[in-house]
Amino acid sequence: MRYSRLGLMLQTTVIGISSILAIGSATAATVTAGTPTISSSNLGPGSPSVYGPSVSTQTVSSNRNYGSSTVNLPSSEVIIEPTATTSGLRYLYSTPQTTTTWVEDTWKRDTFEIDVTSSGGNKSGGKWISIVGTVTSATALDIRFSMMASGTFDPIQTPFGLAAPPLASFYFGEGAVGAVPSSTTNADIISLTYSANTFSSQFGTTTFTLAPGVAQSFAAFVYAGQDVSIGSFDLTGITTLYDYAFAPRESVFIGNRVLVGAEQIAPIPGAEPALVLAAGLAAVAALARRRRRAVALP
Repeated sequence: MRYSRLGLMLQTTVIGISSILAIGSATAATVTAGTPTISSSNLGPGSPSVYGPSVSTQTVSSNRNYGSSTVNLPSSEVIIEPTATTSGLRYLYSTPQTTTTWVEDTWKRDTFEIDVTSSGGNKSGGKWISIVGTVTSATALDIRFSMMASGTFDPIQTPFGLAAPPLASFYFGEGAVGAVPSSTTNADIISLTYSANTFSSQFGTTTFTLAPGVAQSFAAFVYAGQDVSIGSFDLTGITTLYDYAFAPRESVFIGNRVLVGAEQIAPIPGAEPALVLAAGLAAVAALARRRRRAVALP
């Protein structure tokens, strides 16, 4: 007889997730940037450093239409083998299997960036940085720019005690810095933080529509007055989403095997006569060997 110790087998398994099937438009809208012109004045020792322009593409995704179903998979294990005269024993198990389905939506978007950094060591007089350039898209897209500057300041005396002076001012528009349309300046403030005589402020601009293959010019400008330095000026543009695709997805989760019952296995007919026959043949063979030995004796 064969015995097996009863236990619950942990079978926590996730069986593969299907790959994305790109269904829908697949025309990549690659944004390119022309070489920018960087100008500055009165920033401090050394020339400013320029990073970019760089363009990167990100994938954005979301899930919808979730569904789930569970089935119980039966299985069994023989604990005691049956014989011709005795019954056997079989344990019965059930294993839950849950299948989850959903639809994944994906898009792409491009990010354009130019960063200008300086020593930021000068707080006297007026100082500024300008970035003038172009951006082009292969397909029709909207792009929204944001400008961020950081630096340091010396607190000024006010009737209410020490306070931060007027910090960096931003301007953005099309064409040269000297001809910035008022409709595109200082669209909205995104964030403004300052502490321990340092500041960081960020402004968003109006949205531009990029016609396919047509270069869009822009001019970004940051200015700081007395008692304020400019250590960095960053210009970032983010496009609207493009290249929509959707894909059916699926995952399968197999849970723990659970004992749900047991059943008796009937004896196996014919097993006992076979044993008797085998014993009889062994006895005949032994008797024949003894007779051969007796004949061989003188």
